[in-house]
Amino acid sequence: MGWEKVNEKLKNKYKSDFVSCDELNERSYIFQIILEEYPMLSRMMVENALEHYCRITKPPREREHFIKCVARYLGFGEISLN
Repeated sequence: MGWEKVNEKLKNKYKSDFVSCDELNERSYIFQIILEEYPMLSRMMVENALEHYCRITKPPREREHFIKCVARYLGFGEISLN
């Protein structure tokens, strides 16, 4: 599926250009999508990546930038979501 599809799913699901780390259902959705796309990742790795970027970025968190940061943290380097 790739990160482009992750981004597309989030855009369709939330109709927003921003990520709210305070919304448990939104974080859970991002978590689930990443694990579905990359089952080789541990749940702990994905949770740590999300926690890290929720902690170091301040709202409003632009969705595409947030997902790119999480992808880099997980070792996927620079990615394109377009």
